[in-house]
Amino acid sequence: MEFFPELASEDDVYSLVRRISGSEAERVLASPAQARPASPPVPGPDDGSAPAGPDGGLFSGFLAAVLAGELADLDRTVRSSPLVGSDCDGLVETLSQQLHEQVRGLCLRTLVTDLHDYRERSLLSGSDSRERYAHFERIAASPAYTESLAQRFPGLFESLRRTAGRFVGGIGRILADTQQKMPELSRVFGLGEAPEITGIRAGMGDTHRGGRAVAFLDFAGGTRIVYKPRPMEVERAYHELARRTSRASGIPFGSLDVVAGEDCGWEEYAESDPPQDTRSAAGFYRNTGSLVCLLYFLRAMDVHYQNIVCRGAVPCLVDAETLLAINPSADDGGGADKRASEALSRSVKMIGLLPSVIENPSDELGVIDVGLLGYTRGQTSPFKSLVVVGHGRDDMRLEFRNLPVGDPAPAPRLDTSEEEIDEVVAGFETAYDWISGHRTEFSHWIGELFGDVSVRFVAENTHFYSQLLRMATHPKLQGADGAGRLLFHRVGVGRPDVPAPILRAEIEDLLEGDVPYFELRSGSADVFDSRGRSLGRHLARPPIDTARELVASSSDADRDRNSSIIRLSYVSKLRRANDRTGFAFAGPSAGGGQAAGDVARDTVGRIADGIVSQRIDGTAPLPPTWIGARISPTALQYWKVEELGTDFYSGSPGLAYFLGQAGGVLERDEWTAPAMRYFTRLSRRLVEHGISDIENLLPGMYTGAGGIAYAMHNLADTAADPELRHLADGLWRRLPEALPETPELDVLGGAAGLLGASLTLAERLRGTEYEAHCLETATAFYERTRSAVEHLRADPGATYYSGFAHGVSGVYPYLLRYDAEVGHPACAGLVEFLLDRERALFDEATGTWAIGNDSENAAHGWCHGAPGMLLAKCLAATFAPALLDGFRSEIRLLLDTVLSSSFGHNLTLCHGDLGNLQIVSFAAGVLGDTALQDRAERRLDDFARDTLPGLLDREGSRHVLAESVMAGRAGIGLTLLRRLRPDTVPPVLWFLR
Repeated sequence: MEFFPELASEDDVYSLVRRISGSEAERVLASPAQARPASPPVPGPDDGSAPAGPDGGLFSGFLAAVLAGELADLDRTVRSSPLVGSDCDGLVETLSQQLHEQVRGLCLRTLVTDLHDYRERSLLSGSDSRERYAHFERIAASPAYTESLAQRFPGLFESLRRTAGRFVGGIGRILADTQQKMPELSRVFGLGEAPEITGIRAGMGDTHRGGRAVAFLDFAGGTRIVYKPRPMEVERAYHELARRTSRASGIPFGSLDVVAGEDCGWEEYAESDPPQDTRSAAGFYRNTGSLVCLLYFLRAMDVHYQNIVCRGAVPCLVDAETLLAINPSADDGGGADKRASEALSRSVKMIGLLPSVIENPSDELGVIDVGLLGYTRGQTSPFKSLVVVGHGRDDMRLEFRNLPVGDPAPAPRLDTSEEEIDEVVAGFETAYDWISGHRTEFSHWIGELFGDVSVRFVAENTHFYSQLLRMATHPKLQGADGAGRLLFHRVGVGRPDVPAPILRAEIEDLLEGDVPYFELRSGSADVFDSRGRSLGRHLARPPIDTARELVASSSDADRDRNSSIIRLSYVSKLRRANDRTGFAFAGPSAGGGQAAGDVARDTVGRIADGIVSQRIDGTAPLPPTWIGARISPTALQYWKVEELGTDFYSGSPGLAYFLGQAGGVLERDEWTAPAMRYFTRLSRRLVEHGISDIENLLPGMYTGAGGIAYAMHNLADTAADPELRHLADGLWRRLPEALPETPELDVLGGAAGLLGASLTLAERLRGTEYEAHCLETATAFYERTRSAVEHLRADPGATYYSGFAHGVSGVYPYLLRYDAEVGHPACAGLVEFLLDRERALFDEATGTWAIGNDSENAAHGWCHGAPGMLLAKCLAATFAPALLDGFRSEIRLLLDTVLSSSFGHNLTLCHGDLGNLQIVSFAAGVLGDTALQDRAERRLDDFARDTLPGLLDREGSRHVLAESVMAGRAGIGLTLLRRLRPDTVPPVLWFLR
């Protein structure tokens, strides 16, 4: 269980190991990690001497002593090569340093552990921590210590010797391969008649296939070439295709010279020379769009920013090993829903050049964008690195840290992301149209050049493998032969669909200290392991057939779909200034009337038609789904292009709900039908298998199953559909099981929103069998809300927020309603506490409310800010009318704040004009201010008629690109539908009949 904390029981561990290793499972499980002996040996007399390491790094004396034989072999290997020139000593010294770099990480944790042991036992001499560390360096280099370490940690010594031996063997292989191909290399790369190697930088990147890795070779005269220890026919084919396409189309594609050898090859070294002026930079983005297109038709993946160099305005691919890598699987995934992943795989999204967000495990670290067009220097890596703290001291320690990424950005940014997008799309479409118009010729080139090449099959992110290899360097694992094998069975955790032969091959490579490597062959549907063995047929068809079929099926619709994905991938990069609407509540009003209604209907139709056309349908029992910009519902932390989730906030339920309401109000069956399919199929799954059956489905009204069930209840009203009502009720009754005992204190994802919705449904369904069910759940949600409030009350230093969605303001109205309609003696005290917390956030000097007690900033939306607080006060006065007089001054202040500063920021329901207009109208109604209420409704008509059409054409606004209910187009549509039919379409921002 120690290696598998994610698994619930030992039976689960056994099942995992059995699935991977079959009959060997018992042997694997019988080899647990062995405990390290309590202490290393007491050191002998210190004569102040130790072997000198070549690099002077940590524990270099120890490494020099342990690897003396391998270092001698390295010396002989280099000196025996006719390619090595006069500075043989310098090359040997440099390679010896690189050997130390390669192996130091294997022993670092064990030696630091022993260092601490000696320090704690006062066995180190010296007047300060650095002298004591120097003493340990001498101890570690002594024969007595190295012999003891070999006995205590046999696994460590095996790894050291294997890694060092493979490094030396790799240098020999590089020199021999290069010598054999030297006539061709001299001709292609201009090395002269008597080429001489003056430098080798080995071990560039991960090791694969027996410890082999990329190396840079420097020659006399200044030429550098890149040695790659894998078949290079695909690189040669790609660069020839790039040259042919450039000549034929006039589109500049970067290309490199390549020489292919036997299971290896050499490539021209390309130094990055990014454009220095805006005009050249614009050309770079256009040319990158063309490169995206070329790689799309070659089914490339994992082409991140490190795989591209700039040659002026022309991007050049320097690693083509993952071409032809995106292919449909031969199996059906065991019934898994693969529609979205297959749709994404048949798009430019998977290449890696577009902005590509990787989530950090900690929200505090933000996200990192590794796409060529999204990368910026200084982002924090989501992958932890082992860092030495207190270097060269006896209290030196190791820490895992998320470090900033220091690689420079590939090209200067243009003034705006919108300019970049336009250039990338233009370049993509130009290349697409040329390839589509010359599809026969281009397909023939693919068949000619790529007919018999090997490419890499990426089974998992290489950082995952590197993490496992690093875990294996823990002292507890270096003393047991079988412990590493058991640890490496972690490759199966969370990957139930990966075939066992692939998992076994991964473990086999990891046990050799390598990052696992798999190959595809362009003419075969099999996957091959690092030893060239077939692991069976895993592809539906050979990769070259997939690529040529994509070329043959190219179309305007496919081009436009991918252009949209390019624009959507930039959604997190767009300027917030693009979201501004230019709308002010105080502006002139032309009023509503027939024209405003017609515009609203046309706008709803435009949005609904777009959402329907983008859906991915499924046969029963699978509901339709969508791909789009998925946003974190609790904070605008990131947007990424992927399958939309099952949350109402920004997921598929919100889109389906909008379609259902639009179809019902405007009598359009082509909108209603997919909505009903979505909710009936999804709700049956949730009721039959449980809410936890949906991955990443959070609790809460806007983030979880509550939003799905509430939307179904509303659509059951619109469509007068008793079956949908029954399904909604069945799901609603199961909601309490998904909510923790003490949930978040908010409306969006906590119990308070569910409480408010339950009471609204109970009122709406009064006199039916469903009323009692809603009241039962209301009581359950009240108790969870009460627990959340008490939790805040018990911790005076806890962080809390204002606003309706995420703060205390949205909670007390629904507590008041529960008290009024059901009753509980604790309600009054809970409400008073929450009102006190809310008022504590008011700044009398500025007349504004802070977002939270950890921030002085004000906000302008329903989620955070004055509009949400205004809504809370008015709802509270609705449920408890006696409070209205006491709230009037606060309501007026909040209303003035909203009217003066909360409009014009963006158009959304969550934190923009559409939501704020509805809140102002509601507040005016509560106050009995008919003039203000009429003006709010007229200004909404003005917004729909005069402002929205232009905004919907604004491709640089994230809220137009996104489909989200709360922050995108579906929310626009629901607002207009409510304006058209307020009796049928309930508000989204609050729960009231």
